Amino acid sequence: MSDDRLAIPLDLLEDFAQRLGSIVQRLDDTKATFSGFEEDMGDGSVVDALDHFENNWKDGRGDIHKQLSGLEKMANTVVREIRKVDADLAQQLAQSMQPAAQPGQPGQPAQPDRPGGRTQAPAAGADRGAQ
Repeated sequence: MSDDRLAIPLDLLEDFAQRLGSIVQRLDDTKATFSGFEEDMGDGSVVDALDHFENNWKDGRGDIHKQLSGLEKMANTVVREIRKVDADLAQQLAQSMQPAAQPGQPGQPAQPDRPGGRTQAPAAGADRGAQ
């Protein structure tokens, strides 16, 4: 393979997008995660500290959420569009590999039979047969 070719491991890129989505989901669920362990933390000061962290983390989390969601969307778009182009090119290649129909077969344009490239129209009544 030549060095000037573009190679994108689509399965890995698709996996990357799914992982980004998972990270975004977990970022969104931190409050619920902290709440689920409140009783296990013992001292109320730990719970208060986590609530304080959670409330102050909203701005930063929002920025990270936005950036990760954007990356996830871009990765999914790249995968979708490259697969679409690949499918279109495969279809075009398959069509180009089909044997070409011979001139004069039904559905084929008439071939010029006069000098100058003009086609000759059938004579009037030629399609009626002998009468």
